[in-house]
Amino acid sequence: MFLKRQIASIVAAVLLAASAGAGAVPLNQYASMILGFSSEYNEGDLGWSARQVLGLPNTTRYGDIASSWTSRKPNGALEWISVGFDEDVYATGATIRETY
Repeated sequence: MFLKRQIASIVAAVLLAASAGAGAVPLNQYASMILGFSSEYNEGDLGWSARQVLGLPNTTRYGDIASSWTSRKPNGALEWISVGFDEDVYATGATIRETY
């Protein structure tokens, strides 16, 4: 049984952006690199690690799920994660999904 975490588990950061100019086609990008984070429950490619936010989302339900990033300690300090994207664009929005 997993410990309950009060800090939100984050599945994926999705950048929704459109390039400038007439007839521009909207571009959906998924985070491709981790720039930094405050903490992670596991390291590397293990469940609940910061790397879980990269790429196409692979968590389709709510709950304490290993394919999402979560903090090392429950009820800890303010937690954060910074991600990068492959293509530079002017963003029109971002979607971040909380699972727990």
